[in-house]
Amino acid sequence: MKKNKLDIWKDNKAKTDSFYLNNPYTKVGKKFITFLKNYSRKNNNCDVRVCVHEGPNSVHHDMILYQKKGNFYKPHKHNHCGDTYHVIEGKLACFLFDAKGNITYSCIIQNNEIFKTPKKVYHVTSPITDVVYHESKSGKFDRNKNSIFPKWCPASKNEIKNFKERLIKNLKNA
Repeated sequence: MKKNKLDIWKDNKAKTDSFYLNNPYTKVGKKFITFLKNYSRKNNNCDVRVCVHEGPNSVHHDMILYQKKGNFYKPHKHNHCGDTYHVIEGKLACFLFDAKGNITYSCIIQNNEIFKTPKKVYHVTSPITDVVYHESKSGKFDRNKNSIFPKWCPASKNEIKNFKERLIKNLKNA
């Protein structure tokens, strides 16, 4: 566990670069956002998060994330909860889908706006700009069970490109 001036430690087992607070009584503000941006810049513009919850087995998860414009995330759903997104800086698009992959709802979440996805509904986020946001959800994290990916989830580079174009087109028509 590597410490730094923010009194956080890096979770080397996480899929994306993730840090946890050593002291749960820490106010998370501008210095953490600056850390996330600088860390991403120094590490190939990677996604990075500071987890405000105590650890992967926490009953409720709160994370501050920094994601780069244009990154791709797989559509998925959670059977036990929805995700709540609160944008701190930037713009984040969110899309809901039916079981066949048709877009049923889309929106752009901006500074100081909140959106909650329903449980058991396929959804995806897409950064419109570089974005900092707070994500909140209930339940212990289990990499193999938490996210359910649909059969129509794009896999190849060409499928991902076409999927992202469809999302952007939907936003422009909304």
